[in-house]
Amino acid sequence: QFYAWEGTLDREAFGRAWQCVIDRHPMLRTSFMWKDLPAPLQIVHRKVKSADVIEDMDWSEISDAQQQIRMGELLEQELKHGLAFDRAPLMRIRLVRRGLHRYAIVRSFHHILTDDWCFSLLMMDFLSHYDACIQGAVLDQPKPVPYREYIAWLQRQDQQAAEQFWKRELTG
Repeated sequence: QFYAWEGTLDREAFGRAWQCVIDRHPMLRTSFMWKDLPAPLQIVHRKVKSADVIEDMDWSEISDAQQQIRMGELLEQELKHGLAFDRAPLMRIRLVRRGLHRYAIVRSFHHILTDDWCFSLLMMDFLSHYDACIQGAVLDQPKPVPYREYIAWLQRQDQQAAEQFWKRELTG
């Protein structure tokens, strides 16, 4: 997916804001190991640098028509290339300069981490951090509830009761 960004963009604030979001949300620092293991493991890395997530591209010297062709090729390439599960992060952001004060933000992430609805929450978090970085401020936000707590809750659930519940709900 890509988003159009019209107006000035502070590249340093952009990177700092994404670093804040990556630091704040452990799922954005996640990789998975499964080979030769009895069960897959989710590994949350202590640090992932936004520089490892963001790639700058400059298409400002080519026509809008050529940019549209390149965007289609880039999106197709993103689908083919995929993401390596065993290396964090499982996301990429391409910041494409399309002209003076015109950008496209192309984001790729694996659905094992998040869905589009949840990613929209991450984008709102990013925009809040970006605004703070532009103003030279730091957001004071409560830490999100760790995903591991949800996993622990799931593991405590009665699987047989859950299966029976869904069989009744989905009958017919």
